[in-house]
Amino acid sequence: MVQKTQNAVILLLGCCLLTGACQPKSKLATVDVNVVEKPLTHAEDIVSLISDSGITRYRLTAKVWDDYADYTLFPEGFYMERFNESLQIVSSVKADTAYYYRNRDLFRLIGNVDIQNPAGDRFETSELYWNRLAPPDSHEAIYTDSFIKITRNGDLTTAYGFKSNSNMDDYTMYRNSFEIAEDKIEKKTE
Repeated sequence: MVQKTQNAVILLLGCCLLTGACQPKSKLATVDVNVVEKPLTHAEDIVSLISDSGITRYRLTAKVWDDYADYTLFPEGFYMERFNESLQIVSSVKADTAYYYRNRDLFRLIGNVDIQNPAGDRFETSELYWNRLAPPDSHEAIYTDSFIKITRNGDLTTAYGFKSNSNMDDYTMYRNSFEIAEDKIEKKTE
């Protein structure tokens, strides 16, 4: 009788080990979750005209336009032109990547930022912010703490840090240096 009981216990334990039937069943299910944020809207090869009071003011061109809950991302390039009343281009902005934060009305331009203002001055930097909520004449409208090159009438100015009004025609540079074209230097004769 003891032998039969031992055989039954061994058989029962063997079945439990092989089938896992003696292990408690988990009530939790596993679910694969992708924690990477996905855009609400995705568009490619975009050209968008932006108007104010029925007059076209800007043309925005982007290869990819990803719209998220709080911001818009242009991960593969951003180009914007500003027009005057005659629809002539008066300034342009180009960057490798751009973020637009809707709640703050703020653009963050990253990588090969290249801007030309209405006066024809050229601004080149690696990162630039454009705060559209700042008053147009405020030096808080456009700014960077990065290295910036400014070419004006053939002369080159470099700086680390820059603040400007929204037209980029009244600005302050920090830690700057200046190079003047050789043909503009008045030579003294003795």
